[in-house]
Amino acid sequence: MATIGVLNAGACTLLLLSVPANHFAREVSKVLLIGAVAWLVFRAIDLPAAATRGRLTERGQVGAVYLVPLGARAIKIAVGAMTGLTYFMDTFGFDVGDHRRGSAWADWRSLWRL
Repeated sequence: MATIGVLNAGACTLLLLSVPANHFAREVSKVLLIGAVAWLVFRAIDLPAAATRGRLTERGQVGAVYLVPLGARAIKIAVGAMTGLTYFMDTFGFDVGDHRRGSAWADWRSLWRL
């Protein structure tokens, strides 16, 4: 993810690309970053699912063990749907929380001069 951030932050300007190529490179890096974060969240969902499955097995609640993968899969579908919806809304011009447009995050950053 750090490589994608470096590409988005500096390499696009250092390469002196044309405007369409620069826009394309930034969009590709945005998609890659969203995909990397979504993959990380999906892996983070598997950790408590595995712990819960082990705990239920130790307690002898074998019937409930079969529901854990279903719950983990449902959470992953919800996260994926929200990620896709947010990306497409951003692509079509809806404000989905860009901090440069005067949100609470921009106000907090101005207080701490970040």
